[in-house]
Parts: sequence; C-alpha cells; structure tokens
Amino acid sequence: MKSPLHTLLCLLAVAAFQKFGFDAKAANGKPVWELAQPPVRVVPGAPKYSDVAVRSLIRRPANAKDPYDTFRMAQEFHVTRLDWCYGVDRAYVQRAKELGLVIGAAMGSNMPDAKGKRDTGRVTDKNGNLVTYKWMAPGIWAGCPNAPEYRAIWLQYTTNYLAAGVDLIQQDDPAMSTRTTSLCYCKYCTAAFSKYQSQHGPNASYEQFQQDSVAAFHREMHAQLDTIAGRHIPFSHNNAIGFHGKLDWSAPLFDFVNAEIESRNVQPAELFKIATISRTNGIPMLFQYRDTSVPNNRRTLATIYANGMNMLMPWDVYMPDNAPRYFGTKEQYADLSGFIRANAKWLDGYEHAFAYGPKVTGKNPAATPVKLEGGSGNAYAYVRAQPGNAKAPVVIHLVEWEQQGKPGKLLIRKASFWGEQKVTATLRVPPAYDASLHDKAQSSGDFSSLAKAIKLTPVPAGEWLSFDIPTLNPWGIVVIQLDK
Repeated sequence: MKSPLHTLLCLLAVAAFQKFGFDAKAANGKPVWELAQPPVRVVPGAPKYSDVAVRSLIRRPANAKDPYDTFRMAQEFHVTRLDWCYGVDRAYVQRAKELGLVIGAAMGSNMPDAKGKRDTGRVTDKNGNLVTYKWMAPGIWAGCPNAPEYRAIWLQYTTNYLAAGVDLIQQDDPAMSTRTTSLCYCKYCTAAFSKYQSQHGPNASYEQFQQDSVAAFHREMHAQLDTIAGRHIPFSHNNAIGFHGKLDWSAPLFDFVNAEIESRNVQPAELFKIATISRTNGIPMLFQYRDTSVPNNRRTLATIYANGMNMLMPWDVYMPDNAPRYFGTKEQYADLSGFIRANAKWLDGYEHAFAYGPKVTGKNPAATPVKLEGGSGNAYAYVRAQPGNAKAPVVIHLVEWEQQGKPGKLLIRKASFWGEQKVTATLRVPPAYDASLHDKAQSSGDFSSLAKAIKLTPVPAGEWLSFDIPTLNPWGIVVIQLDK
C-alpha cells in the first residue's frame, strides 16, 4: 500500500505537469536513470511493454464468406495476446495456446440466460421498461447489479470461460446501470434502496446507491469467481478514460484498463497526461483506437508504446455510429508490431524519465536532458531508463507526428547521461514491410531482423551531444550506452 507521503508527492507531480506542461522532476538536473520512475505495479494478466495485443470480437472466420481469420492475423501481426474476445470455448483457447498466446475472454451486456432469454435480470426504468446504453441498440439490455438472475448468468458465463482455460477476462460497460438511459428501478433495486436509506438516511442519493450497487456487484462476483478458481482471475475493463482523459470511479474495481480511445485523446499532450495517470495510480493501460486512418493509427500506436502503455493492433475495431468494423492489414501495420517484438529488450524494464515535444515539455524547462532541433517541429522524444541503473543503456523513443516528416537532430545533455565519458548510439527503425522477412521471423521466433540498426555519430556541441536523425515513419528508438 502506498504511504500518504508517496500519494501526496504523486499528486504534486501531476499538479505541476498540469500547471507548467512539463515533467517537474526533470528540472532537478539528475541523470536520467535517477529520473526514471518506479515501474507501474506488476499486475497479473496485464500486458508487458513488449506485448502485441489484438481484439477479436468473435473467432473468425465466422462463416465460409468471412474474409478474416483470427489466428492467421495473429501470426501475421506477431501477436502475443488475444484480448477482449467473446464466445471463447475450449477449441478457441487450445488453438491460442498452441500459438503461445495469452487469451482473454470478454463479458458484455447481451448474455442470454439458460433458456436463451436476453431480458432476464436487466435494468428497467420507473415504468418497468427495459433500457440500454445510449450507444447500444434496443435488445442489448444492460444487466442489473442487484438482480440475482443476472448474477447467476454472469457467474455461469465466467465459469464456462475458466473451464475453457482463459487467462483473464475483460469487462465491457463496467458502469452498468449508472450509464444506461435510466437508472434501474426494478423490484430488486427498489428493495435494496430501502435498506440503503436505513444506513445512509432518508435523503440518500439514488444515483450514489446505484454506483455503490455496481461496485458491490464487481467486488462480490470477482471474489466468488476467485474462490471457484482457487486463484485470482485478472479482470480488465473498458474505462471511460479514453473518452474523458481521466479515470472514472470504476478503475479500482479492476486490475487494469483495456479501453477504447478517441481521436481527441491520442494527441501527444493528451496521451502524456493519460500515461502520467497510469504511472501515478499504478494501473497499466491498453487502448483500442477508433480510427480508420493508417497514418493516425501508426503514430498513435508509436506514441502509446513510447509512453509505456499498449495499444491493440488496428484489427476488428469497433467504430462509432454503426460504421463497419475496421480491419487493418499486415502491409499497413505489421512493420510496427514486428518492431515491437524486435525491441523487447529495449521496452521491458525501461521506465519513463522525461518527455520532450510541443505542449509536453513546455517552453524552457531547466536542465532538459534531451531536445530536438530542426526537423518538422512536430516530433517528440520520450526518454526511458532502468530506474537507478547507471550502467544500463538508455533508450529514447522518437515519434514523428507531421504527415511529411523531415530529418532533424537529437541532442542529449552530457550531464544527464554519462558526462564526458564516451558513448555509442544506435537508431533502431522498422524496415519496410517484407512478407518473406516477417514470415521467417514468425516461424523462427527470432524477430531481430524486424528492426534496422543505424549507427549514429555523436557531435559535441558544448554541454550537449548532437545526433543526426533521418525522417521517421513514424517511429524510431535510439539506444545510448557507454562505449566499453
């Protein structure tokens, strides 16, 4: 458990970022491995920094005419995890395990009871009408947290998933009756609220009662499932942080976030704020970006990973307003997913130290350990190091956000690294997609060929070392280490 002092310091750090627009810790002039923050807590079921995850709503192909194939895609994208999958059975899990994949089932609102009915134990308004979420079509009725019938349905589905052998479970719409078009006024909620009033007074908030009921539902059902399994079953959840830029009240009820995120929250400054929330609260975060633009998806994916989070690959993406689901191709994205696998040693174990770029760093923060010059003016640098390890290499993620990038310079402050000691630097970039190269890497399990190494020559510039950086597409990782 975090101490009150630790919590206060974390809140002050976040407040400083919100006020000044840069990492307050970076102004103290320490070397970057001392700036590197403690790792986000190790959470069972949560992805590693080097994991490649994807969502498959259902196992595909769904029929003879379905052009998509879940497990073919998993190999083409070099996937390590299948998250947020409905209708998972033993055959599905067995195939995933044969491919070495972590497999996560999913719980939603449209689960039928044993008789096939989908309206049992669901949320109803004051007139007894079934209600759903404003973004859902009628017929997909939300479960009532106080209805024993719905609890039985939930437990039956989750125990079936356990019997199939899943590793974890994703909960969609975790806020349940607090986000439907009406709060629930079914007979179970009405009776439960009377008891609630006896504890909280006759003027107790019905809305707060509903929120407390949902929280109790998740705590109690997870505890029952853990008892049945004889172990902790990790649960991720679709938190609203991807829409509002802040964690909602449901976050403490789950192990980590697996959420949809919209365009306004994938800009570098917004992603950095979200990453700060992730680190401060110790909650790993995995996102599905709802966009069909290939350039947008590519730079968003790179920026999310550079911030120490994960993004589901752009495949089987739920799109708003009933638009068709989006299925990206290996030609569009496998160079980046392969690049992640090729750089596992430069991702895992490395933590946030400093970020540089427009609206992220601020105008003149003191003792900036790195900066960028020239180029497009819309590139970002994310310094990551092994906390407290002065001997380990330091990595700097570079992400180009301009549609037409330009070559530029990366500068590192000598005092923030190893002073006057000689260093070597290598820029690692994803090579252009080559099907045969990727097929060979996937079959052998050796992904080293999916990162191209470019030696960089340091040029002294006063208290800085300068490195020429070519145009990025859109991601590169600079590895800096002492010259032995």
